[in-house]
Amino acid sequence: FMGEDYNGAVSATIRNASLVQGQYKYGLNLNGKTAYIRYPKDIFNSISELSVSIAYNWTTPSSINERNQKLFAFANKDSSVSDPKAYIYLDMGNGTDGMKLCMSDGSEKAEIPIKVNAVSEWKRLTVTIKDGHVKVYSDKDLVAEKNTGIDLTAISPNFNYVGKSCYKGDPLFCGTVDEIYISDKEISEKEIESLMSGIAPSA
Repeated sequence: FMGEDYNGAVSATIRNASLVQGQYKYGLNLNGKTAYIRYPKDIFNSISELSVSIAYNWTTPSSINERNQKLFAFANKDSSVSDPKAYIYLDMGNGTDGMKLCMSDGSEKAEIPIKVNAVSEWKRLTVTIKDGHVKVYSDKDLVAEKNTGIDLTAISPNFNYVGKSCYKGDPLFCGTVDEIYISDKEISEKEIESLMSGIAPSA
């Protein structure tokens, strides 16, 4: 089914997810097998800044096959089964370590380790990118940052997922997501802190 954002500006395809108790009111339960969210292919075209903020409650991986799930993945691909030519994705690691943000504009790559070990509890993960400078926040705390030479405008992702990888065969995210905020501007620490109490309809 389709889910509109608060402003009615973007309609995402929501596949096989169920409504459950979220961080605030309802959230979407992603079952780790068939459920994910897909955003329209052109929403990131020509952007020079980006903020992605998602509240999540991740189910502890029970086997090696369920590790390295992706909280989100935005990729430029020739088809749904081909490997990405450029991408931004958040790898959850194994529940103890290994969480990282991975980026490529097709010519340069960057990996940013993130020291967040959170399973079976609500956390908000926020990524901001501007002029190649990447910041990652867990809740309202800055936990990682890096200067890169990656050109955000060159990525132009056409496969945009929450809860699904940009690589065929990777496991899907298993847990609940809520209060998803995506902007074509770098949001401030104060704005990130305001997201902690829920996203207002005017946002």
